[in-house]
Amino acid sequence: MNTKGPTGWKRGLLLALLQGGLLLSLGEQLWVEVTLPAQGPPRPIRLGVRRGEGPITPLELR
Repeated sequence: MNTKGPTGWKRGLLLALLQGGLLLSLGEQLWVEVTLPAQGPPRPIRLGVRRGEGPITPLELR
């Protein structure tokens, strides 16, 4: 497991979220579905928001 801090894709994902205007309210959690290849960093597939204890709702991003 890589524990050396944020990788490029994490920074890129954060920048994309900030540029897209995604703001979370108190009690909301951002979830990322990823694939875990045998080698290399995780690859993001899609994003979702969980509100409270409810289900994760996928975000429709373009």
